[in-house]
Amino acid sequence: MLKTQALFITSIITFFFLRVTAQENWFPLNINESSAKVEFDLTDWLHRPAGKHGCVLTDGDRKVLKGDWPLEAMAVGKTVITFTKEKPARNMAGLAPFIKGTQVYSNTGQLMWDKTGYFTVNSPGTQGVVGFAEKTKHGLEDISIKTSNPFAVILATSLDPESGIKKTDRILITTIARAKNSGMIYNEDHSELLEVGEAPLLLEPVKAVFEFKRKEKITVSVLDHLGRKTGQTIRPKGKKLVLDGAETKAFYYLVEYTNL
Repeated sequence: MLKTQALFITSIITFFFLRVTAQENWFPLNINESSAKVEFDLTDWLHRPAGKHGCVLTDGDRKVLKGDWPLEAMAVGKTVITFTKEKPARNMAGLAPFIKGTQVYSNTGQLMWDKTGYFTVNSPGTQGVVGFAEKTKHGLEDISIKTSNPFAVILATSLDPESGIKKTDRILITTIARAKNSGMIYNEDHSELLEVGEAPLLLEPVKAVFEFKRKEKITVSVLDHLGRKTGQTIRPKGKKLVLDGAETKAFYYLVEYTNL
């Protein structure tokens, strides 16, 4: 199995303070059960919990982790943090090969944190972008991604654990942005939650443009919120695949190669 699969965020729905963009196109989460076939099953995939330590502050829509250690080290690889009364010196010399301007690369080269507000995943099994990365074309190993959403989680994942995106015949695309409860209300400056709201959960649609480097033809199916085919398909425009959640009311899509 590919050890570099990055599926720890495949099913994330991220909650943020709601402001800036219009919300008229948000659609409700629909998880009605049925006997229809689910196109993917992640129950046997490796899972690791997120870290529980550190000071996380809120800066508008951004979450800020602060400490006396260089945060860049945590982006590069496994980092040991010592809790002590003494303030250690910041030694960045060993990190220099992994830092290029605002971008910090992991020691495997498969994760890149851009300190402007996003990171990319570029492994054989999963490739994508997470964060505040709008209007920038993100070129990865096998695909490129561009989105007009201020914040989004956009991932392309091979559904064959033994084959990466380069060779698999089925790819799951996940597109998630902000979410809120129906009837959720904040005060004017969005610093206080006035009404928690209720179900159903409302999801902000994601619009993304994909370009695949493989030459085979693809069929793209819209999946429902549990991963079942809806019967709706999307036709690529040349080498580009345009996904618009405002039209599909979806966040899962299945890409299948037809000329393997």
